Amino acid sequence: MENERLTQLHPGPLDRSVLTRQENHRSEDVWGGEVEAVLFCRRCDGGFWSQVQRRVLHILISAGFYGVYRVGLIKLDHAFITALVERWRPETHTFHFKVGEATVTLQDVALLYGLPIEGEPVVGIDSSKTPQEWQDLCEQFLGFRPHDDKLNGSRLDISALESHLEAFGEINDDTDELVIHQLARCYMMLMIGGILFPDTSGNKVKLIYLVHLENIDQIGRYSWGSAVLACLYRALCRASNSKKKEIGAFLPLLQVWAWERLKIVHPDRLQARDGAIIFSDDLPNPPYASRWSVQLSWKHSPQYALSLFRDQLDNLVDEQFVWQPYVMENLPDYCRSGEYFWHAVVPLLCWDVVEMHQPNRVLRQFGMRQNIPDACNFSKKHEKSDRRGRQNTDWSTHHASHILVWNDRANRVWEAPLAEGFLPYHDDYLKWFRLITRQIIGNPEIRIPTGYASLAPTSEIMARQLHMLYQYGIKLRQESTTEVAGRNVMEMCIDGLMAANDAQRLGVSPSYVPKQPDNSRNRRRRGWAGRRRKQRGANPDDVSPMEDANPNVEPDCGTSTRFTGENLNDEAQFGMGSSPCDDVSGSHYTDNHIVIYNAESSPMDDANPDVECRSSHTMIHNVQPLRQFANEDVGYATPARPDHVQSMNDDLNEQASSFRGSTSSISLPSSPTPSTPQIPISWPEDGTLTLTWVRNLMLAFDWASRNLPPSDLLTVLPIEVFDRLAEMASGIMHKEPNCLQIDSRSGLDPNSTVVVVGDVHGQLHVVLFLLKDAGFPSENRFFVFNGDYVDRGAWGLETFLLLLAWKILMPNRVILLRGNHESEYCTSVYGFEEEVLIKYADNGRHVYQKCLECFKELPLASVIGECHVLFNYLTQSHPTFLQIKR
Repeated sequence: MENERLTQLHPGPLDRSVLTRQENHRSEDVWGGEVEAVLFCRRCDGGFWSQVQRRVLHILISAGFYGVYRVGLIKLDHAFITALVERWRPETHTFHFKVGEATVTLQDVALLYGLPIEGEPVVGIDSSKTPQEWQDLCEQFLGFRPHDDKLNGSRLDISALESHLEAFGEINDDTDELVIHQLARCYMMLMIGGILFPDTSGNKVKLIYLVHLENIDQIGRYSWGSAVLACLYRALCRASNSKKKEIGAFLPLLQVWAWERLKIVHPDRLQARDGAIIFSDDLPNPPYASRWSVQLSWKHSPQYALSLFRDQLDNLVDEQFVWQPYVMENLPDYCRSGEYFWHAVVPLLCWDVVEMHQPNRVLRQFGMRQNIPDACNFSKKHEKSDRRGRQNTDWSTHHASHILVWNDRANRVWEAPLAEGFLPYHDDYLKWFRLITRQIIGNPEIRIPTGYASLAPTSEIMARQLHMLYQYGIKLRQESTTEVAGRNVMEMCIDGLMAANDAQRLGVSPSYVPKQPDNSRNRRRRGWAGRRRKQRGANPDDVSPMEDANPNVEPDCGTSTRFTGENLNDEAQFGMGSSPCDDVSGSHYTDNHIVIYNAESSPMDDANPDVECRSSHTMIHNVQPLRQFANEDVGYATPARPDHVQSMNDDLNEQASSFRGSTSSISLPSSPTPSTPQIPISWPEDGTLTLTWVRNLMLAFDWASRNLPPSDLLTVLPIEVFDRLAEMASGIMHKEPNCLQIDSRSGLDPNSTVVVVGDVHGQLHVVLFLLKDAGFPSENRFFVFNGDYVDRGAWGLETFLLLLAWKILMPNRVILLRGNHESEYCTSVYGFEEEVLIKYADNGRHVYQKCLECFKELPLASVIGECHVLFNYLTQSHPTFLQIKR
């Protein structure tokens, strides 16, 4: 326990290596009682939301602005926006909530408002023009010539646009196309200046955007969504400074984003509001934010009260934040724009504005596990840059390096393992985050004589005191004379923290008082996501994972069950000797065994001895055969849940705890470099694969991965042999149903073992190790590979071909299921296509297409006794297998 008494609440950060601008941040002055005013939110779209003629509406659809119009007017709560700004950090481009970092991403822009994020950046030449030239431009593209008093340099009063539209008569099918185009540009300029990119004046629009609206058919080619997000980031960074009094950006996007995720502050949706525009059924469906375009009620949530919003956010817990709020089924296609790079680390551009998109810091918003992210390198003055004094600047040239990265966005996508529920309080990321963040905004010592009195800071003080007192009780128990007193103190603290719904703190040591607040150093701890960035990252000089992977380092797969079997002598030839793991061949388990391996591991991890292993397996025993079948080909009925499942789950939890506590001390024997295999590999003369042939294939792939460059694989496995291998395996799998059954009819008996392997992802040496650890497939040893054989790793092709060879050799003992990476989309985005083209050069396209055809033949699921297995899923509960036919 810390020696310092907790006489006052320290709001953080305790480690100032990340939030380096705290002294100038709005939250600093809020803590000191110097800032209580609500930010004024700039917008000028009140006169816009009226019925738009159908011909104009179709132009808005093709241009990408339809979603914004379809959502309609969202009234802003300035106090709520201000409370969010208090938690925005310009150092990371994220909001720092108590549950972790979160931010508005490209995904949110696309889904909530349907703005296109795919396309060219919104930049151009900042031409200097005379007032007459601007008037000529307005007359040509907008259909009217504004008065001199409506122009201010390159900015036009929005009231001039509104007056022009009000004065314009009705249009019909005979109205000239040129006039329709001019009217459409007027509406789009109203959106641009009034809501998407509001000027700091609050009533003007920059005429520089007209250059992007000149060609009606080309407006939709620009990434308007990324431009809007760049300007939102810029506005939030500026407004987070304590001296600012206003904010101007696409704030309805921010407010709806927060409503979707923060359960404690969003209003209730009631019914369609009076006067709402009626849209015909033949128009595209609206984007996700339209569900807030209804009558709202604040009966159960705050409104217009900054202190209340601040207190709610200070008191936020995991259950009150929704990391993935969207239901995708009924969304129109235009909302899925650029889906392949929703979580890419790329710069966002809009004329002079450049801001970094940092989804690697908010991976839980994409269903992935969050690790400690790399440090950001934003300039402290990056948001102060603007267009002033830069007439005639060509921003496309000025931002050339950023545009190159943007154009390479498909290769900047950040990947991480899937998340599994809420992060526990003791998770490494959360322990790090609590040290570097500003946890509390409201100061309990600042007492406002009227209005709402904040409770969250006081509750935090009490929770921290109880937490520290609990640690003191542990020390008391170590002394025999005070053991009883110590136990009583601990129990009191447990009761108090449980009543406050905060007992999870007790699993970690208290850390609330800074040791060296002014001299702390950058911790720079790297998590898995950081290593992924090194592999795929945002630097144009980053290298391929195939160039960095080290095949000579044995992957650490944690504690494992040792198997005996008839193929141990075969395994020893690959350096697969005895393991330090316990031999359970004499185990008390006498029923069928299922051993579950999660083989996913990046090649960077294998090359780094300091990387904590993530591969693991668990054993499920006593698997009973199914008792009823609904459809022999495609689906099965599920029997009742057996009585022993709870005790089995307890066993699994105990084994998992033991595994987590022992991984750091395990060291596996390194594999010796394999002897030279017989290459090039030739197809058997009689067309029948043997164990000797498959063993030689394993030896060849292992040797080649250590001694040859990727482009020499053709010299090891000629194209003719690849064709025969792929075609024979495809033929076998084509005859299989989409859901395979492993039971007594397929040879499963009480002495059988079923090995389930998940997420291999091109880790050839992990597969070789698993075959060593579990034993080769045999009459009493089944293997179920649960998909995701390729992508990410450097040897996806060799891994998949090796498994196909085992499938041909033992078709009833080796089950290959299909994962989400066995698709053309994933393989083209995540690296497998590139890998194949490098390894087979002129024949690469042929090999890639053959692999895609083979992927299509893979079954989708299997049933092992009472266990149901499909990609990322193994359970003894009651799933329903859809009757999917090929």
